[in-house]
Formats: sequence, structure tokens, C-alpha cells
Amino acid sequence: MIMMIVSVPSVELARSIAHKLLTNSVAGCVQILKSVESIFLWKGKQETANESILFIKLPKKNRRIAEKIIREIHIYEIPEILSFNVDANQDYKRWLYSVTQ
Repeated sequence: MIMMIVSVPSVELARSIAHKLLTNSVAGCVQILKSVESIFLWKGKQETANESILFIKLPKKNRRIAEKIIREIHIYEIPEILSFNVDANQDYKRWLYSVTQ
């Protein structure tokens, strides 16, 4: 399984992405951290933004479709989509694979 971390400019957009991933059985769980301050370089300048973060848990085989859905909904020119291979307890993994396609 993998976990994706995605930053978005609003909790509303985070919820839209989460609902689309869950409705399509791509992810089994999406957690939303409502507010985080991001400091980053963009087009030669240091920028600061208040963002929300999604923690998306899904089977590795669903990674590409999740990225496609995120890119369709996301409003950033270059969305941050980080993916990590993760392990979990057997009960959680069984549940995750049972609720996703």
C-alpha cells in the first residue's frame, strides 16, 4: 500500500478530492489536516501560503488513477503529490484492500 501527501489551498478543495477518491473506491481513507503554513520558493521568490494537507491511503495499483483525479480537481499549476510505500498492520491492510478496487 502507499500513502500520498497532497497540499491544497483550501479545506474545501481537500474535501472535494477526498470525496472523489472515496466515491470511486480509489482510496480507502483520506485524512485532512485543515491548516498548515507552507513556506516555499516559487518563480524565484520565497512565498508563504496557508494550506490544507491530505493524507491518502490506497493500494499501490491505484496510484496513477489517484494522481489523475487529483490533477483534474487541483488548481495549482504544479500540484504537490508525494507518494510513499508504507506498511500497516494486517487488519488495516485487509480492510483497505476490501474497500478499494
